[in-house]
Amino acid sequence: MKKINEKLCVGDKIKLWQMAGESGMKPGLKGVVKKVTPVMDNIHYEIKWENGRTLDLLSDVDMWILEERENENCNSGEKKSDNISEASLESFKKDREFINKNKDILNEFDTNKLLDFLESLRKCGWVNMLQSAVYLYAGKENIKKMHPFQDETELCEEMLELADQAKNEMIQGTISYMENQGREITIENVNSQIKRLSSTILRWYINRKK
Repeated sequence: MKKINEKLCVGDKIKLWQMAGESGMKPGLKGVVKKVTPVMDNIHYEIKWENGRTLDLLSDVDMWILEERENENCNSGEKKSDNISEASLESFKKDREFINKNKDILNEFDTNKLLDFLESLRKCGWVNMLQSAVYLYAGKENIKKMHPFQDETELCEEMLELADQAKNEMIQGTISYMENQGREITIENVNSQIKRLSSTILRWYINRKK
């Protein structure tokens, strides 16, 4: 079984699992390592992506899978650091474990969009995040109806602007997941499944914030 976030070397071919805050960098996108640069306690990998972009992977926040190694004797240049806390390491390990257990689900979504929306929802402050799974597929107008007396601050306006994008991503990802599972696509089935998958996405977000 391929591992997530193996050390990389120049020439390695990789597949993206998750890149925070970068639109268009969808899970499954492939690339080739062009440069390896240690930066403090982390390491930056310059990647030439198949979509034409050149964008770094950051070892402390991004996730990838090594698909093919060109040089088995390569040296990644990554050094162990005495400054990495046990709490940070444990959090990272839990995140990887969660992805490995739920990769058949997470692989169907542009998780960057969904995590960005949840973070914006948290900053807005309209809801207890433990109860926010429904917001992933509610959409802008429904969220406004759920909070008719709330003031739309700048942070909440930003959240509302992301709401329809999150909703569309949840619908498309849910249908794709159901198709891959061989399940019948009906309104009733999609409505039922989207609730379950939204809970999984929310659980991942909350785990990452601990």
